[in-house]
Amino acid sequence: MKKLALVLLLTAACRTTTVRPAPPPSAASGGGTGADAPRAAADAFLRAVQNEDLQALGSVWGTADGAARDLMPRIDMERRAIVMMRCFRHDSYRVQSDSPTAGGGRLLSVELARGNERRVSNFTVVPGKERRWYVQNAQVETLQEWCGMGSR
Repeated sequence: MKKLALVLLLTAACRTTTVRPAPPPSAASGGGTGADAPRAAADAFLRAVQNEDLQALGSVWGTADGAARDLMPRIDMERRAIVMMRCFRHDSYRVQSDSPTAGGGRLLSVELARGNERRVSNFTVVPGKERRWYVQNAQVETLQEWCGMGSR
């Protein structure tokens, strides 16, 4: 009887179990995109610009439906992101104001500095799925000279 108990104990101890990791979050559920708060979304957007990180920019730029990188063809997202990186390149920035918009979004007035020049751009930040925030629009009109799109 003791031998049987010992064999059962050793068999149980030597048994292998396969542990499957949880599946990664789907793009539809946010997939680790967006930011926790409106200001954090603007910060992440501008950090991605500084780092010239297309994927990071595409993960925080989007709509209430989610990140741009999950919503549009990759080539389109990358082309637009490259233009935004060119326009929003900066040495420093500061959020001047933060006010509510219709639909629960936020409007952030952001002052960007490049050398001795300063420009203000309005960022519309919207809540998305899974309580994540996305920069839906970053006003580029005030940055046209920086983009190389000034009047001709």
